[in-house]
Amino acid sequence: MKILAPVINHKDVKQLVDSGSDEFYCGIITKKWMDDYSHMCSNNRLEHIYGNLKSFKDLKLLVEESHSYSKPVFLTINAPYYTKQQYNTLMDEINQSINAGVDALIINDINLLTELKDFKIELHLSALSNCFNKNSIGFFKEFGVKRIVLPEHLSISEIKVLSKELNKNNIKPELFILKAFCQNIDGLCTFHHGLNDKKNNILIEKLKQKSKEVLIRNSDNLIVNNLIKMNSSKMSPCLIDYKIKSSEKENSVLKNNIKEHFSSKERLMFKCAVCSLSELKDSDIHSVKIAGRSESPSKKSKDIQFVKESINILNKDIEKNKFVSETKNLFSEIYKKKCSKFNCF
Repeated sequence: MKILAPVINHKDVKQLVDSGSDEFYCGIITKKWMDDYSHMCSNNRLEHIYGNLKSFKDLKLLVEESHSYSKPVFLTINAPYYTKQQYNTLMDEINQSINAGVDALIINDINLLTELKDFKIELHLSALSNCFNKNSIGFFKEFGVKRIVLPEHLSISEIKVLSKELNKNNIKPELFILKAFCQNIDGLCTFHHGLNDKKNNILIEKLKQKSKEVLIRNSDNLIVNNLIKMNSSKMSPCLIDYKIKSSEKENSVLKNNIKEHFSSKERLMFKCAVCSLSELKDSDIHSVKIAGRSESPSKKSKDIQFVKESINILNKDIEKNKFVSETKNLFSEIYKKKCSKFNCF
């Protein structure tokens, strides 16, 4: 079971390799893309500038450093879709990425999968593509994908079924193991998460000056009032405080469900699925993925170390309860805080 870790600087590679990373992934938003479309229309799902490389020179340095340790680098190009106008720039940048030596591309957009089908580059399917069942595996196999990142909202039993199907089709299954888990399904989310970058200071100030109310009505006539209390550190829509009001007949159950779903205290918390590995040991999972391209090198190292040492414990063939107990102790030792049930997904 390999560990796929995020990286944004070639200078961090050695530290992350020493911590136990087997593979790396990254994103890039170039000056040309910024000038033409801005990071608000990022070519990958991370709209923040600071979580991406800025040039192909940086990418080449990263690839060369990673390859010096025999570690592959995968480039994330997983925006939900691209406009017709963006395709010329996109394909040019993909060719430059291939020339820089990346080992695979992580793709979401079906049109782009079609364009790249005959390219001499390995294709991985992003979790944003919502591969929730066997039929979707058969569908995406036609595009020649070699690895599929499964959505994090799957149950253990569903992962086992899909992993078996993927291996049967010679496609490597991959799972998120550590990430800021959101209750929304990533591949269906239309929220924009890049509003708190410095480039948007003018927008931030305008939103801070005047509170706006966004009304979203559903079939039960409930209204979600988004009272925007914006500031530069909480511009992600996932972190806005939502107040729930009933426009007509009170429906306490639905109201509480929506309130829980949009609770800013629970959303985007650090989430961990390491304890679940004991139930997936025989499922032939090829790799586990750590989210956090924007995290510091020290945080990435801790995450990698935690996952690596947990896998080492798993390989001792100990019973599930003992594995969970040892993993929780390891969590406390590395992160200097107790493991909580609220961190599990």
